[in-house]
Amino acid sequence: MYKKLSLSNYEKERLKHYTNTALSRFELSHSFKINKMKNSHFIYSLSKIVNDTQELKRSVIENEAIQFHKINPAYVLLKNNEICNTFTEFDYDFNIFLSNYEKDYELF
Repeated sequence: MYKKLSLSNYEKERLKHYTNTALSRFELSHSFKINKMKNSHFIYSLSKIVNDTQELKRSVIENEAIQFHKINPAYVLLKNNEICNTFTEFDYDFNIFLSNYEKDYELF
């Protein structure tokens, strides 16, 4: 889910510049070898930082500036020598997030 943003003239000009001339996509990818328990804490911490930073939840859809209500983390699992792409629904309550993560982990 997301909401449309109402932008000032200044912000509209910046948006026009970044969507038409600049590379404005942000992605971060890095490999980590960590165990299951540390992995869930790490994914939660990164997800919380992203969800606390309003600018990282913004995007453009059909020339409309939007802001997502929540960003769910997507990641790669290696389990029993098999690789799987998945995501976990983010929740600010760590115990709920951990429960969601464990359910997703057990699916694979």
